[in-house]
Amino acid sequence: MSAELQVSKTKLASHRVVDRAEKVLGEGEVRLSVEYFAFTANNITYGAAGDRLGYWQFFPVDNETGEDWGIIPVWGFADVAESNCADLPVGDRVYGYFPPAASVVMLPVNCKPHSFVDGAVHRQALPPLYNRYQRRELQQRGRCAAHVIVASASHLLLHLGPSQTAELVWCRAGYYRQCVI
Repeated sequence: MSAELQVSKTKLASHRVVDRAEKVLGEGEVRLSVEYFAFTANNITYGAAGDRLGYWQFFPVDNETGEDWGIIPVWGFADVAESNCADLPVGDRVYGYFPPAASVVMLPVNCKPHSFVDGAVHRQALPPLYNRYQRRELQQRGRCAAHVIVASASHLLLHLGPSQTAELVWCRAGYYRQCVI
């Protein structure tokens, strides 16, 4: 099971953490373990403009019950936990656009020494900038982690309300740190 943070597309202050079954990797796919991400005021904009600008399409949610839940994308770091892609081995760290979740499956294409593109079919029509991932070398990891956890607490407070807790950072094992505003 892998946990992911979902929000109501019509009421961004409503959220839930959902455990979903991990899919079996297909040919060329990788499973990335999301280690850190930043959830800032800009992410609220992604939610507010989700339908108009396509942000809800990056990491689609199966809304079988008819409810309107979605995943607001975040910028962060992930490690390759499982790989069926010869060009992206287990242990590599990447920076890019992720779901606020414990893990995500991608299809790396156009792999280069310092980058790759997620070639998943559902992302083909989306802006290329958000589909490009930067590979980080081991010696750069310390510097990367230092740039991560920054959030605009006052902006989050406006959207979540004073009695809510804002999920700001998701850690690898599916645990997350909370910041009570």
